[in-house]
Amino acid sequence: MPGNPPPAQPCMRLQLSLCCNPTLMLFCAILFRLNQEHSVRNKMKKLFAVVALFTVIATGTYADEWRGRLNELVGKGYEQVASATARRMPLDTTIIGAVASQIPDWQALARELQNRSFSQPEKRGELQLNHYTGIDGKSRPWVLYVPETYWHKRSTPLLVILHGGVSRAEISEDPTGWASESAFLSLARQNGWFAVFPFGQGGATWWDEVGMSNIRGQLHLVKENFNVDDDRVYLAGFSDGASGGFLHAMLAPDNFAAVVALNGHMGVGSLDGKLPTYVNNMANTPVYAVTTDKDGLYPTAVMSRTIEMAIEAGANVFYRQLAGTHSFDYDKTELPVINRFLDRNPRRVSPVQISWEAGSTNFGRCRWLEIAKILPVKAEPWHVDHNLEMVSDRITIGFMPETASSGVRVGKVLDETFAAKIGLVADDVIIGVNQSKIETLKDLDVAKEGVKRGDQFDLTLMRGAEKIELKGRLPEVELFNLFMRNAPSAKIIARQIGNSVSITGSRAGSLRLFIHPDQFNLAENIVVTYNGTVVFNDIVKPDLSFMLENYLLNRDRKMLPVAKISIDLQ
Repeated sequence: MPGNPPPAQPCMRLQLSLCCNPTLMLFCAILFRLNQEHSVRNKMKKLFAVVALFTVIATGTYADEWRGRLNELVGKGYEQVASATARRMPLDTTIIGAVASQIPDWQALARELQNRSFSQPEKRGELQLNHYTGIDGKSRPWVLYVPETYWHKRSTPLLVILHGGVSRAEISEDPTGWASESAFLSLARQNGWFAVFPFGQGGATWWDEVGMSNIRGQLHLVKENFNVDDDRVYLAGFSDGASGGFLHAMLAPDNFAAVVALNGHMGVGSLDGKLPTYVNNMANTPVYAVTTDKDGLYPTAVMSRTIEMAIEAGANVFYRQLAGTHSFDYDKTELPVINRFLDRNPRRVSPVQISWEAGSTNFGRCRWLEIAKILPVKAEPWHVDHNLEMVSDRITIGFMPETASSGVRVGKVLDETFAAKIGLVADDVIIGVNQSKIETLKDLDVAKEGVKRGDQFDLTLMRGAEKIELKGRLPEVELFNLFMRNAPSAKIIARQIGNSVSITGSRAGSLRLFIHPDQFNLAENIVVTYNGTVVFNDIVKPDLSFMLENYLLNRDRKMLPVAKISIDLQ
């Protein structure tokens, strides 16, 4: 059309591109100067120097580009510790692949992840209240303690502390105050460790999907923003917190180096959370367990059977029987022993032997080996179930208590419980039991201690403005299994010597092996046998996309496998 400029010629486009690239402009200017050089020898020397300089500049620019994209990908969703939201969407493999394709090699990626830089926080030596929105869309508080002595260039251990009474409807009104009074906080302060206090409730317990993902998400947040020692992340809890600790030792061995479980019940998480758990899995995660003789919930006389059974099955449990009630009033004498136990038990990233059992592939992984499929077939003769028949003589009413100005308010009523059968409903306020006045939750606990299974248990309560009575007899003593069993489990025992892995298994349909260069020689074939048959014999090449995806899922800078082997055993 008239008035439009003619299209740019190739030489003009080249000139424009040179003008827009300072590095190329510099390179061309130097070449022009070289052209003025009369000595051929000097000209060649300078030309080689210029090419070398240009290569360094170009390489540096390229490195900065992939590092920038990597940091953007890794940090996405983890910028805000104070207010974060769980990410339930699957990882975008397209973006991961695009970033991985720019990284020179697996060594460069490993170095970048292992040597991530952190900034020095202004707030140290104090408790910080934060909020985390879980996969259920609900925001709940959690508390972080950053040690006064923390230095961002030195990796620091971390202690996750789980509270008791996690099935209650209400969360503590003062999370920071509760954390400040925790005896475990003094342990973290003394050692200069991080301390993380998740807060749970009914629907977000230590053994359901929401509560477990909250623990994991909050731990990942701290790891992403602070220099945490991945091999010294510990879990500790009292009562329900201890029961949660047992559960995590049996289901999630990669997250925690060791567990402290005080006055807990190792079967609660399995039964309440409907999760199959196996005591022999505690061979991979050391557990420090304490029971007391006069514990009204979990006395030594009952709990010792479960812990002794676990030890016989191969669990690595350091067990202490103490005098006392359901109270952590033995902290002053026991914390020094706990401290020594934790100090002796860092995580072993690449053990040469793994024994693992899983009733669900959601919990099939232990360190460098994973059960990816479970077959519904007869178990091998050596594959025995470690379980116990327990006597249910504990007095439970079957509702989640809430505070009231006087009496005990009924929160959620649990199905198929004594409360449901006699007609208790939410918002009822219990003011009496068997003619005894109830003003506080402690009064209700005292009333429960005065009866046994099969006794009459009549409730006086206020339902709105109406005073009514509900009469009923507590259920008789029942028998139940310590752990839930609703599906077949697979079990594997793997031993690694050099590049050879020998696996003895039962009911495993497929496996995955995670290959770490410190454990295997990548220049030679890796040979895997399963029940005496060679099922894999080949060179394994590093996979940068897998490395990135694995890191994004686990936020672990020390457990960085470079590839995985998938083996179908059917």
